[in-house]
Amino acid sequence: MINNTVYFHIGTQKTGSSYIQKNLEMNYQKLVEQNFLLIDIRGDLTRYYQKLRQNIYTQEEKIIYSYVCNPDKIKLYKNIEYYEDEVINSVRKQLHSGNKNIIISQEGFFDWHPLRFKSKLQLMKKIINNFFIDYQVVIIIYFRCQDSFLESLYYQCGRDLAYKISFTEFINQFKILSNKNSSSHLSLDWCDFINYIKIELPETHILARSYEIASQVDLLKDFYDAIDINCSDFPKISETTNPGLNKHGMKIMLNSGFLDLDDRRILLKLLREDEMFIKKKYDEKYSLFSDEQRLDIYHQFVNSNQELFGLSDELTEELFYPAPTMGQSILNEDVDEMTLFLINKVVDQNKIIIKKSTEHKLKLIKKNSYDRLPSPIKLYILHVIRLLKRLY
Repeated sequence: MINNTVYFHIGTQKTGSSYIQKNLEMNYQKLVEQNFLLIDIRGDLTRYYQKLRQNIYTQEEKIIYSYVCNPDKIKLYKNIEYYEDEVINSVRKQLHSGNKNIIISQEGFFDWHPLRFKSKLQLMKKIINNFFIDYQVVIIIYFRCQDSFLESLYYQCGRDLAYKISFTEFINQFKILSNKNSSSHLSLDWCDFINYIKIELPETHILARSYEIASQVDLLKDFYDAIDINCSDFPKISETTNPGLNKHGMKIMLNSGFLDLDDRRILLKLLREDEMFIKKKYDEKYSLFSDEQRLDIYHQFVNSNQELFGLSDELTEELFYPAPTMGQSILNEDVDEMTLFLINKVVDQNKIIIKKSTEHKLKLIKKNSYDRLPSPIKLYILHVIRLLKRLY
């Protein structure tokens, strides 16, 4: 008789997984009191899927994925079986005696590449066969509307490489990789992934949930409800896990292409630390998609999304039909001459400061006081932000 359940929350990416995980960690003891044990395998699973990406990786993907994780630069020298065993051993070490329901939350179990996703599902099967053969197995997976997902994924890639790749190039590469004839078919049809799970783990109960529907009310409560947890007395993390940039901050980043990578990263870091450029709940919305692009994506996947979430025609249109962007979808393509002028002007004005700072740095190096001097690039970046604040 099956009394306990193991819940695998596997993302997908860009659906609030980090936010859910931080709240689960904060309420670890409260979960124990309700007969739930939280198992954290994120570090070990990260090394496993980084190694997996080294083994199953196409040149086509590098346009997109090298901005998040370039497998050529990751130093993992052991074979894939070693990292797989590390994940399994991590689960073993954290299991406690007693009857507990288990929660394993890690979006690393999901993958856009079918072969990698199947490999991860096979690892999940090994974990189940080793430890949870007498448990009911439930997979919770959130899907985000395809246009919203692509835009959010671009922002993530942008944070890692400070928006070196344009949004148009990013979308075009995803279209190439989503081609059924491509050697690397990266699907955006969420039903494809549900079918993969059904094939690899046929005895598993799948809870496919809409990120948009859950977020309209409360994403965290939706997750707790899915696994039947009473969260009425659970404290909640209030801050945004990965704060984005508002319209003005994004405009600055998309006009900073003349800076090198390190300088753009410093600029992005400083913008994300400044309240004036952080996206807030009631800020004016903006988009990098055109209305035509959004409608194209909507019509491409509307039938699949409707089937997946079991929605009526009316509710599907209400939830997913893209609202007009009111002409705000040009941030990516149109250069803002004023912003570009200010950034260039500040860089030019601060060449003397940079030179003096460099000379000062050499003197400090001789005195073993290098750490006391801020990077010269930070000096003119701070001036950029001061000038841009006056503009906005």
